[in-house]
Amino acid sequence: MAGRALSERVKRQARQRVENTRMQAAVDEYLQQQIKPDGVKKRGLRPIAKDHNVNPNTLGRLVKGGVSMSAFNASKRKLTYAEERVLVDFILQSSDRALPLNYRNIEEHADAILHGRDPNAVGVGGSWVGRFLDRYRDEIQTHWSRPLVTERANALNPEAVKHWYTMVEKKIIDKGIKPENIYGMDESGFPPSDQGVQRVVGRRGSKIQHKAGSANRENITVLVTICADGTALKLTVIFKGQRILAKWSQDNVAGASICASENGWTDGGLAFDWIQKDFDPQTREKANGETRVLLMDGHSSHYTADLLEYCLANNIEVYGYPPHCTHALQGLDVVCFAKMKEVWKEEIRAFEKLHRHGVNKEDFLAVWGQAYLKAFTPENIRSAFEATGIHPFNPNVITPQQMKPSEATSTRATFPLTQTSPTRAVMAAFRNYEFTNAGTHPNSPPPQPGPSKFPSSIGRAPEPPAMESPPRAGPSTFPGSLISPTNINKRDAGPSELPGTPPTPASPCQKRALDPASNPDLPTPSKRMRLLGVGLANTDSGSILVTKARVTHLDMQKLIKEPVLERVPEEIPMPDWSLLHSTTPLSQYTRPDLETRCQLLELNLSHAYQRITAQNLINEGQNAQLIIQNMGMERMNLTLHEKENPKRTDRAALFPGGKGRHLTDPEVIQLKRRMEEEKKQKEQEKEQRKVAKQNKKASKERLEQRWKEVCVAHEVAVAEWTAECDRLRGAGAAVKDLPKKPKRPLKASLEERGEEESESKSDDD
Repeated sequence: MAGRALSERVKRQARQRVENTRMQAAVDEYLQQQIKPDGVKKRGLRPIAKDHNVNPNTLGRLVKGGVSMSAFNASKRKLTYAEERVLVDFILQSSDRALPLNYRNIEEHADAILHGRDPNAVGVGGSWVGRFLDRYRDEIQTHWSRPLVTERANALNPEAVKHWYTMVEKKIIDKGIKPENIYGMDESGFPPSDQGVQRVVGRRGSKIQHKAGSANRENITVLVTICADGTALKLTVIFKGQRILAKWSQDNVAGASICASENGWTDGGLAFDWIQKDFDPQTREKANGETRVLLMDGHSSHYTADLLEYCLANNIEVYGYPPHCTHALQGLDVVCFAKMKEVWKEEIRAFEKLHRHGVNKEDFLAVWGQAYLKAFTPENIRSAFEATGIHPFNPNVITPQQMKPSEATSTRATFPLTQTSPTRAVMAAFRNYEFTNAGTHPNSPPPQPGPSKFPSSIGRAPEPPAMESPPRAGPSTFPGSLISPTNINKRDAGPSELPGTPPTPASPCQKRALDPASNPDLPTPSKRMRLLGVGLANTDSGSILVTKARVTHLDMQKLIKEPVLERVPEEIPMPDWSLLHSTTPLSQYTRPDLETRCQLLELNLSHAYQRITAQNLINEGQNAQLIIQNMGMERMNLTLHEKENPKRTDRAALFPGGKGRHLTDPEVIQLKRRMEEEKKQKEQEKEQRKVAKQNKKASKERLEQRWKEVCVAHEVAVAEWTAECDRLRGAGAAVKDLPKKPKRPLKASLEERGEEESESKSDDD
């Protein structure tokens, strides 16, 4: 298959690499000629340059220690080769996890690496990413991204996949269920219009090319059931509506059953009718009394307690796929519907071109039926079961690459880049070693003799004292231990390895008589882990890593710091590497020259040792940073996991841990029945609360109306009382003889009276 044409820059880089290879071969041959002893004919520089088709002047400059133009240009790069390799690995790992980077993201990561080395450095620039992609075009390239739902990316994990195929093997394969009795059912929506993008030809210079067609987005659902022997059952088409019109069923080329629902999707009632009136009658005679297996997703509309009880009574076993994993485990989604979507679009385009209008409900069965007959062939149906490992059974059909996206949300944190083996070993030790409150307290008692509690340690029974022998000294067996000047001390050395003492020869018959933990003075791995836990517990930012307290964002702010990118100090001199490429034969050296050269080699060897030692120390510090950051990531992921899973839903109860389930198990049916009853009870309680709320609202409105009437009557009574008092005072009546002012009743008394009336009314009823 032809690929995209290479750019001129890529071609120029390829030519330069070929030329560099020829030049290096010429340099190597010339140096080999120069070390020949005297008296042996040596080839000259120009013949060698001619044989390798390189410039003799350039060759002469390089053999004298010069730098090639390619090496000079490489030294001016923003990032070193090692830094670019790290970035390439990060890009590949991110893409595997369905978190790909775009141009801007790559530039930001490159700038972060550059600024970590030099805070005052200028960014790489926008054009750098293009050159970077050209240099590593054999490993990375640009793609058009396709959306992957986050729930699906997280759900397809190794644990769920392994559990699913273990269940299939135990429940289906080991029981000898025949392929002709294994079925898969699913539904899919088909909008009767072409919503896809098609590459067409148009006028040069136009920014966009429109394509006329229907924009009808009303969904029509089709329920399809296929068998592992390559056959398919009668279809079920679900239109959106209250009733079915006769014209919708014309030209039914696929012989589908027709029904309708309010939203155009399946529900519990339609699913029960389908299993009772379609699936069971069409498969009963074929099964001839044998067990039938039905695989379907865990959508609640596909199964009810009534459906599962009917299946159990009629020897039909139903298995539900792990939630959000059907895009990889369900054959209909992987093969059949994927092919059907493409053929469906082609049939829509052909219909619109011929009839000059879009596909409506009365045309749907004819157009969709033609596409169905082309897509659901026996070969495609059998491929659906083969591609998902059901028949023939293949539990390894899901590749690790497909499960990579789930790593991003794993509660056990992993870096996006592969770390060194010592770092990974220490991380594994931290995961498997559980710190206790006593073990992280600085004043806790010292370790007592007894079996080691370090992960994977094997306790041995004590042997007679006469068999005891001192432990052999050597590299620490603790996972992740580094042999460097910083971790070698006198405690690690045995009695025979102290300075000035010759080493004791190791005997192949020597055995450790006691468990290392039985010697309190011996620094065993578990004791080292405990000491490390005490050290972390006594720090302000690291205490959260070894305690069981819930981590917060404030704790993580203390832990997450800017990365420290150390380099070998400039005070340590760089070795003179040109001494490795001497062009003078040894036979031509005089004794003083050899002594001088040996002194120079010894001096530069000491410089190299100093730099290697410093680099080892830097590596140890960087590995420690990675370990601490990984521990923080684990705590942070656990907190996020708790935050993202606040409550247990019905699906989580039926599919615990996001794994597949044998739905016709009597316990599952009982659980489903109880869940449906609880749901119905909650709906009834909700309806009762709604009625009570409405009654309370109506009662409150009546009370307000009565209160207004009482207030108006009171105002009228007060006005009449005032007029009467004025009349009596005018007639000469004394104040004490005046009538009392009318009192307005309290609002609370009206509420009590209303409650009494409602109770008496309910008693009468």
